[in-house]
Amino acid sequence: MYRQYSIAYQTALQNYNACTDNSMRSHLKDGLHDAWQTWGELGYRDEIDLARQTIDSITRKGLLSRRENAKHTLLTSKLNDPMYGDYLRTSVFPSNALERQSWTKVSFDASNLSQNTTSSAHTVGATAGRSWLFGLIKVAGNAGVANATSTMTAPDDKSTISFEPAQIPLIRPWFDPALLETHNWRWANGQKTRMLSDGGNPPAGDLYAYASSVIVARNIEASFKLSESEANTLINNIDASTDVQLGVFSIKAGAEGNLGSSTSASRITENKITSPGMQIIGFVCTPLAKCPDPENGLNWLDD
Repeated sequence: MYRQYSIAYQTALQNYNACTDNSMRSHLKDGLHDAWQTWGELGYRDEIDLARQTIDSITRKGLLSRRENAKHTLLTSKLNDPMYGDYLRTSVFPSNALERQSWTKVSFDASNLSQNTTSSAHTVGATAGRSWLFGLIKVAGNAGVANATSTMTAPDDKSTISFEPAQIPLIRPWFDPALLETHNWRWANGQKTRMLSDGGNPPAGDLYAYASSVIVARNIEASFKLSESEANTLINNIDASTDVQLGVFSIKAGAEGNLGSSTSASRITENKITSPGMQIIGFVCTPLAKCPDPENGLNWLDD
């Protein structure tokens, strides 16, 4: 009813303002007065407007309080590392998730590898590198490796790669994505065009997604058949390199990517690579909808 009588009043007001005939304006003024009275009596104009003002005040205070709490949590959550400086902790949930996790073994054979990989190689951690096994094994960080030539043949039907993956939720006490997704905030003047996410496909912005889970793997094992010369070439180049990858898995990491655990050390023989330790191989990210996406008609503090 409120909306119905509001529209009737707005229509009467427009007709009155548009009229230039004085005698007609007097008649329209009476109609405008009646529409105002009807909106108030039958549409409960004053009561609803007061309720809206109260809700707006509470919402504004609630948002400001929530924002201040978020800022306080952010500042008090900041930690310091003597080598790398300030940082904010991200943890798995629950804290003993890795011990409680149920692990399932996943295996790929030669036919899977040929279908899901290509021969193109890329370098990780250096500008020079080379690859083996359909580009799955990559070494980098040694100039001598880049000048070598590979004689390794394609994997035979006995080649396999196996590992045990797990997906673990992440928590950040200092990060409240729900606060970002509310529709009663925007950037201050001078930044109104800035977007965390434009909601597009693909999205663009300063923060269009955030990591909500981490994917880890352990007990990585690759078996393949090599000739003696091929095995020696592979082992020598791995020994001489700072970074070695087996697909998404790290077999050997340089100083910046060191796994920091003796249990993650890999073992390499002429026909097998094993890496029992646990390592991060990826993340699951949660996208943000359009953000900020303020509701129309709100009264802003900086307007």
